[in-house]
Amino acid sequence: MKNLITLIAVIALAAPVAQAATITLTDNGGGSITIGYTGAAADISGVSMLVTINNGDGNLANPNADATGEGDFNTHIDYWHSAGGTPVLGVGAPVGDALVAGMPVAGAQVFAISTGVLKDPPGGAAAAGSDIATIQLSGTGCSDVTLSLDTAGRGDVVDVNGDAEPLTFPATTQICLTAECYVGTEPDYAEWLSVGSPDCWCYPTQCHGDADGLEVAATKTVPAHYVGTPDLTALSTAWKVATESMTLAMMCADFDHAEVAATKTVPAHRVGTPDLTILATYWKDAATPVNCLPGTITP
Repeated sequence: MKNLITLIAVIALAAPVAQAATITLTDNGGGSITIGYTGAAADISGVSMLVTINNGDGNLANPNADATGEGDFNTHIDYWHSAGGTPVLGVGAPVGDALVAGMPVAGAQVFAISTGVLKDPPGGAAAAGSDIATIQLSGTGCSDVTLSLDTAGRGDVVDVNGDAEPLTFPATTQICLTAECYVGTEPDYAEWLSVGSPDCWCYPTQCHGDADGLEVAATKTVPAHYVGTPDLTALSTAWKVATESMTLAMMCADFDHAEVAATKTVPAHRVGTPDLTILATYWKDAATPVNCLPGTITP
């Protein structure tokens, strides 16, 4: 018996560890998220997991309209439980109530992803990876979104062999529910948030001294240019104004996106000599680069 137990232990230790599929959460901007997976051990036939929203008012306002199946995920079990009738592939929403069968209530902050794959001939979504669902959240500001196992509800992510896939979930992700001109990957994103998220920082020429984002028309003697008198006016209005007294409009003249430290006679400020140097460099220059990040707004 002792030898048998030892043999079983050796076999168990030698058995390969099942690879874990990685669940992904992509922030599409404006409160839209896409949930998917990569690296499953086998093709996927069904998906269930919980979505929990907290630290904000984000919610699933209209479950029937604000959730869409992606890729091969065409069979929305909880939708048809509520709707009744014969399921139609590709019709419905890939979500369910967190605790009971059927669709979540409007405005739910905890709900399930509940969807599957039906094919002819039978098969599943590719093991290598696929998007599962796109969800449009409603609300204001930002909220935290957490994905987790639906252990109290429908089960797991199941492959075509009927096996539950081991899963690795992403960290809780902050999703901002209003569209931002910064996408969140820019090196000065945190700085932009800290000064009130001015839209003008998103102009493709702002970092080169263009406070208003507008091109000045050419004259007989001066070519069309982005950096000119209106921008100098904006800079002079905000010149060495204490950071705490800056308005959002004044931030448009902060071309280097940095604060100048206080001295004995001048308070800490956002618009000063470095910004004047930038403006002077591109003053009435027809060749001002159009490459400031994120460059997502053209007034």
